[in-house]
Amino acid sequence: MLDLDEITEDIGLGRFQLLQQLLVSGVRLADGAEILISSAVLSILQQEWELSPALKGSLMSIIFIGVFFGNLMGGPAADAYGRRLAVLLAYFGLVFCGLCSAISIGPMSMLTARFFFGLFYGFGMGPALTLQVEICPKAWRGHMVNVNNFFFTLGEVYAAWLLWAFLKDLKQTSDEESWRYVTALAVSPALLILPFAVLLLYESPHYLVVCGKHDQALAVVRSMAAQNGQSQAVAQVEASARMGLAGAEVFRPTSRSRLLPQQGGAGDEACQGWIDVLIRSEFGTIIVGGCYICFVANFLFFGLTYAMPQVFRVMRSPFHPATQVLVVTSADIPACLLSSILIRSKAYGHRDSLSALAIVLAMLLPTLIILELGDVGIVSAAIYASYLAKCAVTAFFTIAYVYVTEIFPSAYRCTAASTCMAGGRIGSVLAPLAFELLTSGGESHIPFWLLCSLLCMIAVWVIHRCLTFELKGEPLEDVVLKGGGNIKLKRPSLLTPPENKADKMRTGHRGRHTASAQEIQWKKEDAIQSA
Repeated sequence: MLDLDEITEDIGLGRFQLLQQLLVSGVRLADGAEILISSAVLSILQQEWELSPALKGSLMSIIFIGVFFGNLMGGPAADAYGRRLAVLLAYFGLVFCGLCSAISIGPMSMLTARFFFGLFYGFGMGPALTLQVEICPKAWRGHMVNVNNFFFTLGEVYAAWLLWAFLKDLKQTSDEESWRYVTALAVSPALLILPFAVLLLYESPHYLVVCGKHDQALAVVRSMAAQNGQSQAVAQVEASARMGLAGAEVFRPTSRSRLLPQQGGAGDEACQGWIDVLIRSEFGTIIVGGCYICFVANFLFFGLTYAMPQVFRVMRSPFHPATQVLVVTSADIPACLLSSILIRSKAYGHRDSLSALAIVLAMLLPTLIILELGDVGIVSAAIYASYLAKCAVTAFFTIAYVYVTEIFPSAYRCTAASTCMAGGRIGSVLAPLAFELLTSGGESHIPFWLLCSLLCMIAVWVIHRCLTFELKGEPLEDVVLKGGGNIKLKRPSLLTPPENKADKMRTGHRGRHTASAQEIQWKKEDAIQSA
């Protein structure tokens, strides 16, 4: 029982994972609050600073441009220097840049502050989700990502409450500084969590094993077992470690492995590192598909977040716009329940859930055209449609991120997952601009809703063509080895000693850890080759 995934299964879910979840979720909570408030105060800033439509949309899109670059930077940084450091840097940046947004004196200072806010959020988002995936039993990985996204929802609800308290009509009040108070208060939860994260956040044991820091990985596993009341789960590991120090051979490779055929001729010189794993294997198409489903998830999610406050502000309805925003935002709460049901289902995989949600959204989003009509009764019915759409979009967003955070090998998990998230952020960048450009010169939002429906229909095809397998309910893939012109994925033990320099120079890689994949036939000849 020296496999890291098996040890995690024996320890189970408990106080350790819940505490780590709380410590990393402040990143998502701060982002949820900032995104909604940034959208809601745009009309106020447009009047105060006399913004053009393009500049108005840019004040929202600049956040996602920052997130895009943050994703590209944070993934490789977390794979190189650790998930914990990336999350802590994100916390510091989010608090500082959020406060800078509140004291902005003009469009340029606001653009700068929002860009770096997005940069730090993107820097920490992938590592935070990956850290949660890597410390949880396989049955709970998706649920923990779902809970992490629920904190984004809590951030939105918190922001909606701030808007209701300070800016009920989403217009400037007699107190001209109200929007500044709301913007500053949006980062207060992250500020409160930050010192606890510095003191109590642990590093991922998968990352430590990949780096050859087996003693530190074992220390994390001990803490995990102690906090969960499962200290006996690591007793055999510690006994094996003592035997290993005595020179006994106690480790053997797993009997389960799979081969990923490389592209190119046999005489071609194989590339090193992440190119081998993420490009010259089936992971190449998964990255393409992952980028697109994340693109659709972000375009729809943030498109609705951006559009709803502005649509409600001019819509004929007996309710305050801020009240309507709060009601639609609360749709994310049942969406978390729906996501949990889909994640828990043993009959349907993540890809099945994504396809079903995309089909529902393709049919549901065009009904929001009713919001363009003036009759109060019909518009009230359309509000329910927007509620259901927001619920389905949030569930799609969650399942997409569950998929991309667990599908890749640990050595490059942050890099690959963050690449998909960066592709998704292109959608969040384009959504506000698309909304403004497609409604420029008129009040109709029909083209925007039809575009959203078309993207969902394309997503169904991409899911079935590009996402070739999944790891729902399966161990994580942690090791990348090379042999016989193929990339070989295996699961060695937690305590396997790191390779020496001569081995690294000969094989051109570090020791890494992997597990199995769903829908892959495990063949006896593969096990023989891995021995």
